[in-house]
Amino acid sequence: MSLNSFYYPKSIAIIGASNNPSKAGYQVANNMMRLGFKGEVYFVNPKEDTIFGKKTYDSLSEIEGEVELIEISIPAKGVVSVLEEAEKRGDVKAAIIMASGFSETGIEENIQMEKKMLEIATRAGIRIFGPNCVGVMNTDNNLDTTFAPNVTQRLGGMSVISQSGSIGSAILMFACDQPVPMGFSKWGHVGNMSDVSTEDILRYYSDDESTKVIAMYMEGMTDARGFFEAAKEVTQKKPLIVLKVGRSEIGSVAAASHTGSLAGADKIFDGAFKQTGVLRADTVEELVDTAKAFSMVNLPKGNRVAILTEAGGPGVISMDEVGLHEEVQMAKFSEETERRLRELLPPMALISHPDGYVDMTASADGP
Repeated sequence: MSLNSFYYPKSIAIIGASNNPSKAGYQVANNMMRLGFKGEVYFVNPKEDTIFGKKTYDSLSEIEGEVELIEISIPAKGVVSVLEEAEKRGDVKAAIIMASGFSETGIEENIQMEKKMLEIATRAGIRIFGPNCVGVMNTDNNLDTTFAPNVTQRLGGMSVISQSGSIGSAILMFACDQPVPMGFSKWGHVGNMSDVSTEDILRYYSDDESTKVIAMYMEGMTDARGFFEAAKEVTQKKPLIVLKVGRSEIGSVAAASHTGSLAGADKIFDGAFKQTGVLRADTVEELVDTAKAFSMVNLPKGNRVAILTEAGGPGVISMDEVGLHEEVQMAKFSEETERRLRELLPPMALISHPDGYVDMTASADGP
């Protein structure tokens, strides 16, 4: 089933929108108004008359117009009743549930509350993002359901899946804070994945024309086989780069406690990533840099690399990186290329020492 109702809704109702800047519902409402979402926005809060100059409604059932997507920004105990209202309306197709306090707590009462929520949604044909999530962004229509303040929406080819709202936001911060800023297409924080899973979003991004490369922050998974089957399909069409944490024993414990999903043995993940064509990043910076290369640079046709440097230290660091990856080879220059390099560079320059390596030395002039 398509996730268009999350990323391209014609209308959205924000349950718990607020005029109080300390509330998440305020920032969600602010983002929607600040960015100029290309759709209808309704605010629901019985304690407010207007929010950002717009009429507010006491309940979801009072909204006269069609509501395709709802975002629930109220405490967990109120979520079930809102979904019951949505079921009675009959027009709601999707729901983003921000509240925490469900299955991720491990408390039986909260686990049952999540199950009840999902039963209602399934019966009503409503897809669920979350709970315990901040939702989605889409630069195509200026949609931002998160409470992250002042995220810059710059069009680009990277789409993001994150199992952490803060790391998901950090990915966008790193992408934008560069000499040549990098934009993005879509963004999603999955939370507890009671319904919509990482596999669902992977396949959605795979079919999305605006997405050129997929960047993902992963702490664990509930269905390893399902994820790697989806990854194998996706990597046939688009690059998939994953920052998988929980590489150490103590890191695995922390990751599992955050999302409630299994972190797993790191070596198993490493092997599975290689078999399914997933590229693995070790840091947020590496994740963003790799995604930027795929989305903004013409990719090489082969696996041969030439290194051109004007200082020995950076050149040696680069050579070390090549040496650590058997799948990459140094290029071998033709005799004509070597002759021209010797004509252009100072006598002390190192050319093809080893193959494909040129140290111009700091005395080399600019072009």
